[in-house]
Amino acid sequence: MRQVKKPILFLLIAFLTSCIEKSGKSTLEFAQTLHFAEEACQSVNERVDSVIYLPLQSTEQSALRNIDKMYFRNGLIYAGDLSSRKVAAFHNDGTVAFVVNRSGHGEGEYQDFKSFTVDGEHIYVVDNTRRAVLLYDCRTGTYEEQKPLPVMSWDIEAATNGEFLLTFVPNIGGLPAIAQPLCRVFITDADFQIRKGLFEYDENYRDALGLQTYFTHDEEHIYFSSYWFDGMTAFDIHNPENYEHIAIDFENRLTEEERTGKSPLDHSAANYLGATPFFTSHYIGMLITGPEYSTDYLYDKRDSVFCTNIEEDCSGAFLLPVATCRDMFVSFISDYDTYAALVECGFPPADKATEEALGNGDTVLLFYKMKPYPPPTKRAGLPTAIRLSLYPVTT
Repeated sequence: MRQVKKPILFLLIAFLTSCIEKSGKSTLEFAQTLHFAEEACQSVNERVDSVIYLPLQSTEQSALRNIDKMYFRNGLIYAGDLSSRKVAAFHNDGTVAFVVNRSGHGEGEYQDFKSFTVDGEHIYVVDNTRRAVLLYDCRTGTYEEQKPLPVMSWDIEAATNGEFLLTFVPNIGGLPAIAQPLCRVFITDADFQIRKGLFEYDENYRDALGLQTYFTHDEEHIYFSSYWFDGMTAFDIHNPENYEHIAIDFENRLTEEERTGKSPLDHSAANYLGATPFFTSHYIGMLITGPEYSTDYLYDKRDSVFCTNIEEDCSGAFLLPVATCRDMFVSFISDYDTYAALVECGFPPADKATEEALGNGDTVLLFYKMKPYPPPTKRAGLPTAIRLSLYPVTT
């Protein structure tokens, strides 16, 4: 009987947690608005100072199909590959430290690997199937314990005050199996008990599409984005109860029918965010989807202008980040052909060892060192932007 009563009591407590900010966009106050006009975009080449390559050691356990989330913490690099259900940890020279790859049904194993985060003690893996968060030692990968997951969650981030952010955003293809509070973001304590729910939505609301990850982070903030509105929410990483919204004003906006999946996006002429942006001190890196393709953009905070890649000159070609580190954007390449095409167009070449790694299909990180004070004047007559990230719009 006790095993029955505890979940019921827990659900009752969860439902008593109210969402304190409603979903209507008219109620939102924006701390800043970024204005996007494709014809006014400038070149990224004037903003990129240099690129540093770091090959990641590839072993049978550490080989990555993709990098969906990445953290630079505890003197290690944590690369999460959600499709492979693992976290590979590397030393700063790219050699393997350990790998958490424990898909299964036993103790310390996860049936689902939806997302993960890292703090100074643990790696936290979200298992929605078991409704649990599994904790592994952040320096060895050793399993330690699991804690109940209060809600189905698409993503997770750790704040520095011991709290966590969870998110669940309903979309056309994803709804919770068990009823839960209708909030997009939850703040929990260290034991994943809900302290506060934020950004309420109507029970009939759906996002048009889901995102692979909903959170990004830097040293001072955690960023959240969805199709709820055009823009993102910046949470104070030291106290996530403090947050502000940042809007992006697209000339061609999604209609409400497109935003909520009632009208198909494959026929839309609108621009919208394709992923949650990444921030450095002076720039924002983001993926913006248009009528045909999704393209990588850089927003210059000082000049208040969007920048994009140039077809004739790839000397500063900007690839969508997967993280930031020491105020640098971090991207990755895992095939030689992409690298060779960029270099032929002017991208800085790597050394022979890095080229050999790419030839073997290994993952190589790119660290973008940005110019802190870009030229404020606009260069006229830029060539047509190249679509360096050719991700067709989902049909």
